[in-house]
Amino acid sequence: STLRLNRIDAPELHRAPPCEEAAGSKAKLHLEQLLQGADNRLVVEPVTVDSFGRVIAELKLGDVNISDRMMADGMAVQWTGKRIPWPCEALPL
Repeated sequence: STLRLNRIDAPELHRAPPCEEAAGSKAKLHLEQLLQGADNRLVVEPVTVDSFGRVIAELKLGDVNISDRMMADGMAVQWTGKRIPWPCEALPL
C-alpha cells in the first residue's frame, strides 16, 4: 500500500507545471536520502487511512520526525486540508 507523510504537502511529481515536477523530484530524492540505511531504526506510526486507501503516518528516525524535517529543509509545507498550487518561484530548485 502507499504511505503518505502526515501533516505535509510536497510538490507533485506528475500532472503539475514542469517547475513543480522538478521540485517534486528533488523532494523525493531528499526523502530517500533521509531514509537511506534506516531500515531497522525507522518507526512508522499510522494516523489514518485517506479516501484513496493510502496510509497517512508519522515517520520517525530516532528523534527526527521526517515530516518536520522535510518542512524544515524546504521540501514540503504544512498540510492545510486541501491542495494548494505551489508557487514556482518559491520552490527549492
